[in-house]
Amino acid sequence: MVRWRDDRGESLIEILAAVAVISIGLAGLLTALGTHATTTVVNRSQSQASTLLLAAAEYVKSRPFGACAPVAATLVSTAQLPLDPAFAVSYGPGRQLEAGTPCADLTVVPVHVSGAGFSLTADVVKRP
Repeated sequence: MVRWRDDRGESLIEILAAVAVISIGLAGLLTALGTHATTTVVNRSQSQASTLLLAAAEYVKSRPFGACAPVAATLVSTAQLPLDPAFAVSYGPGRQLEAGTPCADLTVVPVHVSGAGFSLTADVVKRP
């Protein structure tokens, strides 16, 4: 009587297949983590730009009416706003609304924030 030996171990092909499946899973996981990290950086930059635009708009609102008269654009310094060096903030020049309208004494002052791949603008309406 011939006895066949027991196959208790794993074959090389089974081990290679298991390693391939695990490798594909790990590659997908690492790709997802990389995408998540990139998205987090972009979202943080967008949030900083948005917050800075809001702070700059509030700064322009607090300025006296004559300081926003139609003149050249003004770069906002770090002494006036808590700036991130990656962003540039400017406002102006202001423009009067159309003459002959009830709101002709209002001035519209554009506020612009740019940096880190973002360029945001908001208009602040000033009145005397």
